[in-house]
Order: sequence, then C-alpha cells, then structure tokens
Amino acid sequence: MNSTLASYAASYRQANDEAEALVQPLTAEQFNWKPDATSWSVAECLVHLNTANAPYAAAIRERIAEGGPQGQGPFRYGWFARMFVKSIAPEGTLKMKTAPSMNPKASQHDKAAVLDEFNAINATLLEQVERAEGLDVSKIRIASPFLKAMRLPVGAFLEALAGHELRHLRQAQRVTEHPGFPKA
Repeated sequence: MNSTLASYAASYRQANDEAEALVQPLTAEQFNWKPDATSWSVAECLVHLNTANAPYAAAIRERIAEGGPQGQGPFRYGWFARMFVKSIAPEGTLKMKTAPSMNPKASQHDKAAVLDEFNAINATLLEQVERAEGLDVSKIRIASPFLKAMRLPVGAFLEALAGHELRHLRQAQRVTEHPGFPKA
C-alpha cells in the first residue's frame, strides 16, 4: 500500500483502538453523562461520528467500486480540500458548530450498539482505503452527502474522516476527565 493510503489506514486503526479503550470500561451512566446541557457525552461524540461517517462511507464505497485514474501517490489536493481536511483534524483549534443533520439525538444510548456501529462504519472506511490501492484518489471526486455542492477528492474525504474521528475521540476523552465525571 502506498504511504498516503497507509497513513489513512493507520488513522482508522488508531481510531478503532482509541474508541475501544475509551468506551469498554465505561458504565452506561458514564457513557451517557454530559458535563452540561450544551456539551456532548461520550455516547453523543460517537453517535455524531456514526451519523456523519455512514453516508460518506457509502458514497466512497460506491465511487471506488467504479474505479478511475491510476496513481500511486503521494497525492496532492487543492487548497479547498486541504483547508477542509485541516479544519476537522484532531489538532484543529477551530471550534465549529455541527450541522443540525449531524447532531446526535439527545437520549440514553446503548454502549454496545453505538460502538458496534462505529466499528462497522470504520471497517467499511478501512476497506475502502485498501480498495483504493492503485487509484489516484486525488482525481476521483465525490459530492459530500450533506452538501452536494462540495465535491472533493475521495482521498481528501478519507483523510478528513479519519481526522474527524480522532478529533471527536479526543473530545470524548476530555468528557471522562471532567471533574464531575461519575465514578464507576
């Protein structure tokens, strides 16, 4: 696998490992606990990722199945794609409002079901990274399922989604470090 795709794959594996390590030891109360009414719980961070990533995973799977120009990387993306990737990266400092369609529904969430869905979506994304081997992921484009006018390279979406996962997993970790977080 080329180095660009290998780094995307490593990020998805890292996200899986971090999600498992974070969520498995939590009780249902801890999983659903919120620091305040405007903050998300650990559960809501993962539900948001599931809500956001599932449509992208399906669109990327469809587009990669169609094939396209061949290329081995390293892949370069235009300024808008780079800005998009950077804006939702784990180290990004820009706090953004989530689009209403991607907001988690407030309620009690089942830990096993949420984590299973996260792992399944992540497995689909990781599979697409592997299936993209040999394709020029900087030239194959898809429209965002949430904003059809935004058409970016598949590679940029694969990189952005991996970063987005890590960003929200860091957010979920911070919830568990809050002074009011329930003790097991």
